[in-house]
Amino acid sequence: MRTLRVLAGWLSGCLIGCGSTAWAAAVDFGTVELGKRSTERVTITIPYATRLGRIVVRTEGVESLDFADTGKGSCRTTRLYSAGGFCTVRVSFSPGYAGPRYGAVVVADTKGRVMATEYLSGTGVGSQAGIAQEMQRSITGFKSPDGIAVDAAGNVYVADYNASKVYKETPLPSGDYYRTLVAGSFTPVRVVAVDGGGNVFFDGLSGVAKETLQPSGRFQESAVGGFMGAPGGLAVDAAGNVYVSDSNFGKLYKHTFLPDGSYTRTLIRDELHGALGVAVDGSGNVYVAGQVDRKIYKETLSGESYIESSIDGPFTAPQGVAVDGNGNVYVSDFGTGEVYKETLKDGSYVQSVVASGMGAGYVAVDRAGSLYVSDVNEGKVMKLPIEGSPIPPVN
Repeated sequence: MRTLRVLAGWLSGCLIGCGSTAWAAAVDFGTVELGKRSTERVTITIPYATRLGRIVVRTEGVESLDFADTGKGSCRTTRLYSAGGFCTVRVSFSPGYAGPRYGAVVVADTKGRVMATEYLSGTGVGSQAGIAQEMQRSITGFKSPDGIAVDAAGNVYVADYNASKVYKETPLPSGDYYRTLVAGSFTPVRVVAVDGGGNVFFDGLSGVAKETLQPSGRFQESAVGGFMGAPGGLAVDAAGNVYVSDSNFGKLYKHTFLPDGSYTRTLIRDELHGALGVAVDGSGNVYVAGQVDRKIYKETLSGESYIESSIDGPFTAPQGVAVDGNGNVYVSDFGTGEVYKETLKDGSYVQSVVASGMGAGYVAVDRAGSLYVSDVNEGKVMKLPIEGSPIPPVN
C-alpha cells in the first residue's frame, strides 16, 4: 500500500509540469497511532563511486526522533559502491505528536559531503491532550524580524530583514535562547523555511538559497532558483518541494525537488494581489496571505491544476500564515496586530483570536502546537503556547 501512495504522489507531481523528468517523492509511512511504530525500507541511489561516510535519519533536522535508523538496512559505511548503485536504509516511524511529520534520510560520502537525500513523511494519529502549558517567551535583539520557521528540536530560524541575516535561536534550559548565524546576504532577507532534513531556505541575492545541513552540523549554501520580483513567503512540503510567493508580481511558484538534488520551477498561480506569507499542509494544499485583497488564498491540488478558494475574515493586512498538525490555519494580521486561528468545521472556517497587541509580522507553529510570531515593531519573536484558552494581549 505504501508503494501505491508514493506512486500516486509522483504522478500528481508530473502532471503539473515535470515533463519527462522524474520527481522525487517522500516515502510515506501513512498514519501511525501515537505510541506505535512502523518501519519501511528506503532505497538510496549512489550518484558516484565512493564509500559511504555517514547515514543520518532526521526529523526536521533532529536525528533519531520521530524517524530513526533501525540499523537493519543494507547501506554500509565500509562498503565501496559504484556510480548508480543502490542500498537500503530501514527506517522506523514513531510519531511523538499528532499530525503530519516530515523527515529525511541523508547520506554523506567520506569527505562529509551530502550525496543523497530521500525525504520521509508520516502522520501521527491520537489525542494531543496533555501538552504542557508553558509561559510566554520572547527572543529579542533583532533589527527587523520577518519570516520565521521552527524545526523539531524547537530551534527558531529568523530572517532579520534589516540585518540581512538568518539566525538560528536554540532554546536553553534557562528559557533563554542561544544565537548562531546560519547565513548572511548582501540584500535584505525576508523569509525562511526548514525542510524535513533540517535544510534551511531563504531569499538570497539571486533567488531562493538553500543551506544544506551536513552530518557535521555545518551548513553548505547552494541555489534553488531565481525569481523576478520580491519574495513574500516561503514554505517546504514533505517531499522537499519549495513554494515561494512573489509579492511584486502576485505569483506563486513551486520549485520541485528532483532525485539528483536539483530543482525545476513551475508557476502555480498568478494575480495573487500582495502575495506574502506561504504555508503548505500535509495534504499539499498551499496557503498564501493576500495582503491587498485582505484574505488567505488556498490552492488545492486537483489533477493537473490547483483549485483556488479563500479564507475570508476581518483581515486588514494579513502577512503571515501557518498550518498546524490538525489543519488549523493561523493568520498574523499586521494591520490589526492580532493573530487569528481558522478552524475548519463542516466545510467552512470558524475564526477566533489567539493573540493580540503586537506588530504581527510572520507566524509559525512547532510540532507541539506552540505558536511563534515575529513582532516587527519591538524587534522580537514571541513564543505563544496555544493549548487551552486564548492568549491575553501581549504587553
